[in-house]
Amino acid sequence: VGDDHLTRPQERISAEAAWDTMRPAVRPDGATAVRRPSAEELRARQKRRFGGLQVLPGLMGLLVAVGLGGVLLAVAALAAPGFGVDTAAGAGDALSRAWHDPGTGLLWAAVGVAGGVEFLSMLAGGYTAGRMGRFSGVAQGMSVWLWALLARAVVSVAVLLGAGTAGLGADRWTVQELLGSDPGVGLVALAGLLVLGLVAALLGGIWGMRYHRKVDAWTVSNALSE
Repeated sequence: VGDDHLTRPQERISAEAAWDTMRPAVRPDGATAVRRPSAEELRARQKRRFGGLQVLPGLMGLLVAVGLGGVLLAVAALAAPGFGVDTAAGAGDALSRAWHDPGTGLLWAAVGVAGGVEFLSMLAGGYTAGRMGRFSGVAQGMSVWLWALLARAVVSVAVLLGAGTAGLGADRWTVQELLGSDPGVGLVALAGLLVLGLVAALLGGIWGMRYHRKVDAWTVSNALSE
């Protein structure tokens, strides 16, 4: 039993319609030939129908970003002290220390760890959304970033109202933690992480979408040549 019952009839695209673009379709009476759309035309119609920013892929991408970020931070906390790098401080405090003592490479290494965790986690989140959304990779990456922005705002407001994040692993998502003890430098750190996360999410969305473009480019002739 297939899964056609899960899709409305008007949205179904048969394998024959998707791949057989070489011969025209003929009406049952044989009177009028109807040209089948090419693969490019079909993909353009699919994008118009199913493209654009999607909410659910963005949310799933955020969850992946949160999970991977937690794993990367745990790995950094275990490995970095062996190299003399302190990763316990938030991004704002790490940047503040390096800012006031620019000659110390280990302080800048801590800043690099914070930026690397943000970039890799958001890249993975964008990739997840791009794979789920299939079309509009940039829009799916933007969806992940907007969800992350909302999550930061919610967690920060919760902390402001007195809720604790101890043991939840949510410290790195709060504005308070990012600003640190020096709000001036903390704002630079916050802006930098937001921009870095946006770039990573967009790149991840494009990367995830490219998988589907490879599948779309795989034609019957490719299969027969193997």
